[in-house]
Amino acid sequence: MHDVRFGPTVAGHFLERCSRFHVRAAVDGEPVLAHLANSGRLHELLHPGALVRLAPRPRPDRRTPYDLVLVARPGEAGDGGCDGAERSEPAPAALASAAPRWAAVDARLPPRLVAAAAARGLLPVLAGHELVAREPKLGTGRADLLFRGPDGLVLVEAKSITLVDGGVALFPDSPTSRGARHLAALAARRDLRRLVVFVVGRDDARVVRPNTPVDRAFGAAFRAALRAGVEAAGLRCGVDPEGVTALARIPVETYDPSAPVSPLPDHVRAGLRLLVVGLNPGHYSAWHRGYFARPGNRFWPAMRAARIVPTWAGPGSEAWCCRTLGIGFTDVVKRPTRSIEELAPTEWAVGAERLRELVRRYRPRAVLFVGLHGARAVLGRAVEPGRAAVELEGSAVFVLPSTSGRQATYRSNAIAAARELARWLASPEGGEP
Repeated sequence: MHDVRFGPTVAGHFLERCSRFHVRAAVDGEPVLAHLANSGRLHELLHPGALVRLAPRPRPDRRTPYDLVLVARPGEAGDGGCDGAERSEPAPAALASAAPRWAAVDARLPPRLVAAAAARGLLPVLAGHELVAREPKLGTGRADLLFRGPDGLVLVEAKSITLVDGGVALFPDSPTSRGARHLAALAARRDLRRLVVFVVGRDDARVVRPNTPVDRAFGAAFRAALRAGVEAAGLRCGVDPEGVTALARIPVETYDPSAPVSPLPDHVRAGLRLLVVGLNPGHYSAWHRGYFARPGNRFWPAMRAARIVPTWAGPGSEAWCCRTLGIGFTDVVKRPTRSIEELAPTEWAVGAERLRELVRRYRPRAVLFVGLHGARAVLGRAVEPGRAAVELEGSAVFVLPSTSGRQATYRSNAIAAARELARWLASPEGGEP
């Protein structure tokens, strides 16, 4: 039984996003226009060829005869996305026959799912409470739900999440001034209990975290809301072509420097123009699931200044860069640490050999080392910032000096080195095929 049912849906393939709320998809080989009720970027999901499910909504007053409700998750059947080197690659026949796993992308669903979860006892914070209003007033706007229980009223704001990396659900996937305003308004209402529920429209999340590297204002607003007594909960959902069901409550975490973290995934595919190689993931970056994520790191600003990536690109856009721009990401050593001094010499040696194998396998046109330490661990002590005189397994090599915020003297040098790389990428040697 589903908490939210879509009604009949049809299969299709995503073609393009025409505007913030409109997409084009192919159904039975014919292009159709569909409404997308989600203002997030959804770059990890929406790419040409992705398998989708569309709900027909034929009405004379609608420009779009469909709603886009489901998208196949990255790495699943029909996804067609960027490979991760750490993942075994299924045979084409197996991939074609495997059933896709879905992500629900309709951001109008979370309030209905929170109400259903509360009624079924999945949210202990709302145990014994009844829903008394939808869209109650909140500041100059409105919240999503209002509950009444033995301890009084509870004002609830529900947020939709589609981005999950390694079991970590991240909100938001793009800057949201609206989300920060909602949290500030909740924090200001000290006359009643307040709750924000992050509803994950897929079943592979085990924890929710604020995506502070993508939206520092939202991260700050979330921390301020918690200090003001706002409670937070996560809700994991099951999704299939018929509908969505709330499955279980999951925790919401803020950054903990002492928490264990997992390595960042490689983002690689055959025919890369550029493979970016970090030293190893810092604890902060690994916790937030993005390369060079710590505030003050100059890698992404240098790449944006050199126009190698778009102005919005940053931590979390690695899969999009890999798939769309042909820019992959990895590290010399995959183990996250708080400092490279924690790494043993043997780890650098093993990492260097792993990187060589990765380059042999995927054959990028160029490899960009970010930090001299990593470049010298792989290529020797003679390497300097800029274009190297040596190649790595047939690929051209460029080196950026450290982009860490701790290495302030290197910031202008990093931008200069990135611009040198940009010129090479625009040349016949490094340009598009």
